[in-house]
Amino acid sequence: IIPSRALAEEDKKANVGLNIGLSIANVSASFVGEIISPSYSSRTGLAVGVDFLYDVIEYISLGAGLMYIQKGAEVTTNIEEVTVSVKGTYNYLAIPIPVHFQANIKTGNSIIRPFALFSLEPSFLLSAKVEVKAAGMTLEEDITDNLEGLDFGIGFGGGIKVLFSSFFLLAQGKYILGLTDIVKAVEVDTKNRAFAILLGAGLRF
Repeated sequence: IIPSRALAEEDKKANVGLNIGLSIANVSASFVGEIISPSYSSRTGLAVGVDFLYDVIEYISLGAGLMYIQKGAEVTTNIEEVTVSVKGTYNYLAIPIPVHFQANIKTGNSIIRPFALFSLEPSFLLSAKVEVKAAGMTLEEDITDNLEGLDFGIGFGGGIKVLFSSFFLLAQGKYILGLTDIVKAVEVDTKNRAFAILLGAGLRF
């Protein structure tokens, strides 16, 4: 027997929510001629946004959202026996367009919804800076004009959502694979990578 409350929850097809979490970002890059051999490590930043989802059918939801997300990387290399460390922080406004493939597990007063997701991830650059450390000195520089304004990628991941009568709770992880070169310089082919870990909550209607 399915409880009447759970049945009422199924009638609500749309939801809007707030997500907040971490972005564990890195880049992939190739240099013409491989003059230097840098090593890359990830950097942790902020990810926060809102999204809207609609249940097209029981097992598929479509949506759209807005998200502020920090990307970038920490790069270390040796130049003339001097170790140079560069930490890049790139701030983007992303417009994720996700599709969720989901299941619904009914309980007494809620519905547990595990899901897998795929998304288109166009992002627009807000600002970018680097912090350069070498020989005991630190220099910060704005490099916004050196990066492309658009970073297009795809995302895939999954999570779990718990649906109540009028609200929901959410936990998800999403890997964002950048597909476009973000650096204007011709000799460098650089693409963003990021893994976002998000917690969220919102309203159902």
